[in-house]
Amino acid sequence: MSTSEVVSLIQKDSLEMNDADREAVRLAVNETIEDMIVVTHSTDTITNTDKVLSDIPDKAIVLAGTLSPATI
Repeated sequence: MSTSEVVSLIQKDSLEMNDADREAVRLAVNETIEDMIVVTHSTDTITNTDKVLSDIPDKAIVLAGTLSPATI
């Protein structure tokens, strides 16, 4: 049986995200032992975050665009 973990990292509109926020996402993704990761993200700046995560090796990272804030 597989398990999953939900980690709430940044809860703000992506238009308010800055480089430090994106680096926090990168650090969290890079440091987890998991190799399959889903990041929910507002669609406004999802491509900016994609660029920051794109060179992390050996991980399948899916950015899922959302139109409203996540309530997990």
